[in-house]
Order: sequence, then C-alpha cells, then structure tokens
Amino acid sequence: METRDKISIVIPYCNRSNWLPRTLDSLRKIVYRPIALIFVDNLSTDNSRALVEAFKENYETSDFSIRLIDEPHQGASAARNAGLKLVDSTFVYFFDSDDEISPEYFNDALPYLKDADIVACATKMHFADGRNKVRKVFYNGSVSDQILVGQLSTQGMLIRTEFLRNAGGWNSKLPLWNDWELGARLLKLEPRIFWLTKHYHYIMQHADSLTGSNRKSNLSSYLSAFSAVEDIALTPAEQETIQARKVILSAELAREKAYKEANELQASIPKQSIALRLLYLYARFIHRGSWWIYRFYATSKYGREY
Repeated sequence: METRDKISIVIPYCNRSNWLPRTLDSLRKIVYRPIALIFVDNLSTDNSRALVEAFKENYETSDFSIRLIDEPHQGASAARNAGLKLVDSTFVYFFDSDDEISPEYFNDALPYLKDADIVACATKMHFADGRNKVRKVFYNGSVSDQILVGQLSTQGMLIRTEFLRNAGGWNSKLPLWNDWELGARLLKLEPRIFWLTKHYHYIMQHADSLTGSNRKSNLSSYLSAFSAVEDIALTPAEQETIQARKVILSAELAREKAYKEANELQASIPKQSIALRLLYLYARFIHRGSWWIYRFYATSKYGREY
C-alpha cells in the first residue's frame, strides 16, 4: 500500500457561522489522506467555534486530524501565520472559511510533490447570481504576471512548508491582497513551480467577503499591498507592471466616481509613459481587457524579461 506524506490545511475564521457548514462539508470529502486540519479562531463572537468543535468530534480520525487554536491578533494573515507555526508536514495549504474545496485537488497534486516548491492551480469564483468565473492564470512563474493578474491566490497554491517559512510567511500588515503580495515574493525566489491544468474549488463572492463592494472603500489596503511589493527587488519590467496596476486601479476609482482618489493615485505614479496614459483612458472608458492589452504591450517591449 502506498505511503503518502501528510498535507496540512490551515483555515482561519472569524464570525463565519453562516458559511462554515458548507466549507466543513467540503473538507470532509477530501479524497487524499493523511490530512491535518488546523483551524484558527480569529476573535469570533458567533457560534463558529462550536461548529468547528462539533466537526472535530464527529469527523476526526487517525488520518484526518483536526486542531483548533486561537489567534488574538486580528487579520487573516496573522491567523495563517499562527497556523503555519504548528505545521509539521512537508506541504501546507491555506483555505478560507467561506469557500468549497475540490475533493480531488490533493490527489491531482500528488505526482508533483516530490520535486515542487509550489503546486499551483486556477480557482473558480462563484457569484451570488449563479455565475462562475475561472481566475486568469498564465501557467508560469512570472513575477510580472503575478503583479498584473494575481495568478497565485490563497487557494491556488500548495506550498512546501520550509520554502514558505524561509520566505517569511504571510505579511500580517496587509489586510487585503496579501496573497497577491505573497505570490510575488515567493516567485522572486524562483521556486520549482508546477501548474495543474484543471481549475478547482468554489471561491464564494458575496457581501461578507473581505474584499468589500468597491475600490474606494479598500484603497488604503491596496496601497499598503503596492508598497509591500515595491519593497521587493523588482526588475524594470516588474516595476512598470506595478505602475500599470496602479493605472488600472485609478481608472476603476474614476469609474466609481471617486475622482479625488483616482487623481491622487495617478499623481503618485512617476513619469508615466504614453502607453500607460493610453492604458488609463482605455481602462476608464472601455475597461474590459485592460490587463490583456498591457500584457501584450509589455511582452512586446521586454520580451522574455517581462
């Protein structure tokens, strides 16, 4: 009989009693064993903890261990880091408490675990109106593509534990776009990355999601994430891609009629090229396909250095 290495899954939660039952039900259907679940209660005041405790009592087995800890510092990244400290497996995975995991995901990743630092995949976003949208990925290790589209997301990367710890774990100062920043930071280390060709999971988009309903309400968090990525030693192509993301964000703010914030963000982008100015106009008045247009321009300009 094949002996498999344990995989740890860290799931932080805070007041998710409306969503946790579906997440818990999906977790128990995971085909891969052994699995170690580490739930991190991040200052919940509802009955989320009772749901996890009942799940542990009903479903814990020798190859499906369940641990529940508390993290008093607010924020998903702080909670994930608290869980990461307890991981004793070669690979670690992070999942959110309002999403639905694909049962076959870890089995599909298994052939790559021996040689990988990251096994990545595209995830599927599910909207309240019933629409599904697969997150855009380019199946590569490009830092520029991570900056542009965030192709490495929380639920889309199974990570070698030692590699993640050596990289510094999650940035607990970032309330949003923390997986975007982590993905860029990990890719700068040139990991051995393998991409699964299928898309996985249901990532629920709803009113209680941390991302909020508009760009303006979260602007300060986005700017913090930009600053964190800019602190990485970026190439000229990667630096220009950061500027392009800011240009697109400023156009989105203008589309929300947050003109003051849009203008301030535009003013913070130094020495904009004609291409970036045109990108702003396109992103503001046409919008659809802005990332594709910039990527075509940048790959033409920088070639393999993009």
